[in-house]
Amino acid sequence: MREADLDAFSPRVRENLILGMKLFYLLEPVYKVNKDMDASCCAILFCKAIELHMTDCFREGLKRKLPHFKVKGQGRRREEIALKEVNC
Repeated sequence: MREADLDAFSPRVRENLILGMKLFYLLEPVYKVNKDMDASCCAILFCKAIELHMTDCFREGLKRKLPHFKVKGQGRRREEIALKEVNC
């Protein structure tokens, strides 16, 4: 994966992908020696990256398709706001 490819993702997705790759390459010699050991710790980081990316895409898709749909805001007053105004 090129660095330019990683830049297409949000910082939180990118962090999980990079950490998963670093961990895999760090532990690769161990995986070659010990066939019983697996890379599940790396897979968990990749799964988390996918989950975060899907959440980002879903949120942005909802904002595009239903910009005026009202949701509860955050904070003390929790007044309803349009999806297009939600910042997260």
